[in-house]
Amino acid sequence: MDLLVLMAQQRLGHRHEGREGEKVSIQFLDLRTSQAISYGLPLNTGELVSNTSPGTQVGGVGLIVKDVLAGNKNDIRVELDASVGMSSTMGDIVTLRVHRISNGVTTVVFQGNQVIAGSANVITGFTAADFQPTFPTNGQLVYRLFVQAQSATDVFLDGPISFNGLAVAGTFP
Repeated sequence: MDLLVLMAQQRLGHRHEGREGEKVSIQFLDLRTSQAISYGLPLNTGELVSNTSPGTQVGGVGLIVKDVLAGNKNDIRVELDASVGMSSTMGDIVTLRVHRISNGVTTVVFQGNQVIAGSANVITGFTAADFQPTFPTNGQLVYRLFVQAQSATDVFLDGPISFNGLAVAGTFP
């Protein structure tokens, strides 16, 4: 069994397979990782970040939730976390945005800004939550991470870049 899955199950407690329609404590559904760049590149050499909305996509995960027990179908929770390494030659403000795509609808579930002061590189990170999203008819919740710069020519994706998603359902008894 994958180490990340074991860690998630340990963090969430024992998975109980209740009867049809029965609420269970916490049900592990899925855990996915998207890693665009595994290590830092030389300063200002990565892909240039777009300044048009929604920005440059730097990560994406599709969380499979189709096996959720009937009693937990309306109690899905998703934890998302990311780290993005960027650099700038003059400084800029960067917006990080997570979109959920489910049932043909795109929804922003997280948005935050990062200031890059002067000529510098930064590794910024965040944790976000998507609480009780509408159950997807295809059984998959898709999340995409975008980075958008204010300037047109100044922010580079030098890495590392990772985007992770964890889906669980249920409540504590």
